[in-house]
Amino acid sequence: MSKKCGKELHPLYQSWYHARRTGILCSEWETDFWNFVSVVGERPENCRVKRKDTTSDLAPSNFHWEEKKLNLKNYKDKAAYMRAYRVSNPEVFKKLELKKHFGITLDEFKEMQDNQDGVCAICGKEETTYDSRHKRVRSLSVDHCHTTGKVRGLLCSHCNHAIGKFNDDVTLLQKAIDYLKTS
Repeated sequence: MSKKCGKELHPLYQSWYHARRTGILCSEWETDFWNFVSVVGERPENCRVKRKDTTSDLAPSNFHWEEKKLNLKNYKDKAAYMRAYRVSNPEVFKKLELKKHFGITLDEFKEMQDNQDGVCAICGKEETTYDSRHKRVRSLSVDHCHTTGKVRGLLCSHCNHAIGKFNDDVTLLQKAIDYLKTS
């Protein structure tokens, strides 16, 4: 087991390492941490190094210090910080969850929402289910085929749960329709 020493203990090491790992460092800085440190200088309090132009690499002419919206020092632990970060950046997590669970982007989700006029594809009503944890009305649910994974549309929580309770079984749903017609 190796101990951290030298550059690993430097306050800018994690910033440099992350930028290098994600492939956004210029070739000049990618191989020379100490060159990065000499150009960037000392980190201002509650700031992080960011690119001015996000389409180009992090380089001597393309960086600035950006003030952090949240500061870990203001929270008792990292979990509390992450909860606050999640609340202040909901689109970041919505984007990640959509890609992970359904393979669609946030733009595709918004396009589907616009095509449906912001209402459920089945009942034609807006979502009304209140999410007490996030203190807001939920967004429409992404409905997908559980066997193929294909996204079908956006549903309100009630319609999404109803289809789920019938296990996406068309014959079972038809039996329910027939039952409702008899009464």
